[in-house]
Amino acid sequence: MENPERNPATPDVVQYIPKPKEKWDDRDCEKHNLNNVAKAAIFKTLDPITFSKIKHLKTAMEIWQGLGKLCERSEDLRKQKIEVLLGLKIPQNLE
Repeated sequence: MENPERNPATPDVVQYIPKPKEKWDDRDCEKHNLNNVAKAAIFKTLDPITFSKIKHLKTAMEIWQGLGKLCERSEDLRKQKIEVLLGLKIPQNLE
């Protein structure tokens, strides 16, 4: 679905330009349909708050990676909260 083209100014960088729908072949249509099915499956499992954080992403892969980053941050935050709570724990000899 995307058409790589080289820019003469930066020959080592590949730019991805969306292929016009008129030029799609069967494979492009199938990829587009599978992407939509995957996105729908992911969206159905999300709560409204999480959905609002990733709804701007375009492909199922981008959404999946975005969710991974969100979960990673949530896990880091959870660990930090536990560390703070453990740091504030009253030693048993002071009770």
